[in-house]
Amino acid sequence: MTILNFRADGKNQAGEFIPNPETLAKVGPIIPITLALPDDAQRAYIDRNESPPSPIKGYALIDTGASNTCFDLDVAHKAGLPIVGLSNMASASRAKQQVPTFAGKIICPTLTINVNEGMGAKLFSLNNKLIALLGRDILKSAILIYNGPAGHFSLAN
Repeated sequence: MTILNFRADGKNQAGEFIPNPETLAKVGPIIPITLALPDDAQRAYIDRNESPPSPIKGYALIDTGASNTCFDLDVAHKAGLPIVGLSNMASASRAKQQVPTFAGKIICPTLTINVNEGMGAKLFSLNNKLIALLGRDILKSAILIYNGPAGHFSLAN
C-alpha cells in the first residue's frame, strides 16, 4: 500500500514552515501530478517512429463530489490523450452536456494511476495549473484522511 502525505504549509514570524489549516481549506486537497499518455498510446507513437507529446505537470484536486475523474480539456488535447468515447456530465452549475472521455495516466509521488475514462472539463484554479480532478471512480479503492485542524491530508492506495 502506498501512502501519500501532504501538508499545507505557512511560515511563522521566525520564517519556519508550520502547518496552515487555512491554506488547506482555501485550495483543498491538491497533489502535484504529471499527466501523460497511457502506456499503449505511448507504444503506438514509438512503433510509428514518432515522438509522443510531452507529459504535462500541474495539480490534481481530490474531489469527493465528482463521480468521475476529469482532465482539463485543453491539457488533455495538448498531452495527446486519446479520446475513447463520450459521456454525459452534469454539475451544480451546468446542465447535462456531452463531453469527450480520455484515457490517460496520472503520475504523482510514488503512485501511478491509470485512468481509462477521464471526462473532459474546463478546470480553472491555481493559476490554471489545476489539470485534473480525482473523482470517486479512483477514490473507491483508496483511503483519504483529511485533517483540517492540522492542515494535512493523506491518500493511500
